[in-house]
Parts: sequence; structure tokens; C-alpha cells
Amino acid sequence: MRRKRVVILVILTFLIASIYFGTRKNEVTFYLGIANSSADSINVFMSLDTLLIFNDILQNNPFKYEIMESDLRSGFYNLSVSTTDMQNRKRKRIFVLFDQHIVIEYFDDCEPKNSTPCFIIRNRLTPFYLE
Repeated sequence: MRRKRVVILVILTFLIASIYFGTRKNEVTFYLGIANSSADSINVFMSLDTLLIFNDILQNNPFKYEIMESDLRSGFYNLSVSTTDMQNRKRKRIFVLFDQHIVIEYFDDCEPKNSTPCFIIRNRLTPFYLE
């Protein structure tokens, strides 16, 4: 009888926690920037699943990132970043959990061998510091 109560209590706790974390919206901060690029500006198109988040010119300033905030539920999202001419495109599946940040940086040469420009996407739970 006592074991049955414990099992029911554990199941109820799990259900309440999953409902809470599944419906809670989390604040996600996006940082867009150009790193070590010779270009003064690029046209950037960024979407999260099918929602357009950013469609503007990104200026080259190594000390200031374009900052956007969005409220998202916990779960997996497809983040797509590209230039408007679709020459440079990066897609990444990200997992949003609690309050976190996503850094998207544009580099002139990602690989030293072929020196092709690309985007790098990082997401972390820790605060973002620009040093």
C-alpha cells in the first residue's frame, strides 16, 4: 500500500513538472555579429522554423552585436541563417531550455584551406560576454 502511494506521487510529480516545463515560455536572446570580416555589411535573413526573425543589413562592428529577444517554449527548433543572395547558408537544430542565448557569427574564412565565408551558430545556457 505504501509503495503504491509513492509510485503515484512520483508519477504525479513527473506529470506536473512536464506540463509546467512544456508550456512555460523562456526568454531567448539572439546575438548576430560579423567577426573578422573584410565586408562592411551583409544582408542577413534569419528564420526560426517558419517564423522570420531577422531580415536586415548586418553592420560590421566587432564590439557590438545585433541583439534580439524572443519568448520560446522549451523544445527543438530549426534555426536557418543565410545571406539574402543564398550564397552562404547555415541550418542548425537547436534545443531551447530555460533562459539562454544563441550567438550567430559570420566569418570570412571558416576553413583555412578554401577560405569560404560561413555562419557559426552557438547556443549556451551561460551568459554571453564579449571580451
